[in-house]
Amino acid sequence: MLSQIYTIALIFLSGFISYSAVNHFTMGRHQPQDRAHLLFAGMCLAMTLYILPRVMELRATTIDGGLSALRLCLACVILFLSLLPWFFVTV
Repeated sequence: MLSQIYTIALIFLSGFISYSAVNHFTMGRHQPQDRAHLLFAGMCLAMTLYILPRVMELRATTIDGGLSALRLCLACVILFLSLLPWFFVTV
């Protein structure tokens, strides 16, 4: 029961973060001299890409399914952490 509520909340959060990514991407396209919006949009995209394998991990029924979801989560975390210092330098 609790994992179902958690999964629904993660899916809702993923949609909210995706909207934020699209919004900041459009703002960054209109202001090309300010790259902070584009970097934040990339970070939001990386967070969205992290949440989707996390839902797959919670729904996994086999060990192989869980491990493949964990690998995707790790790749998304590496992407997010590679963009984070660049974002801090730009802001």
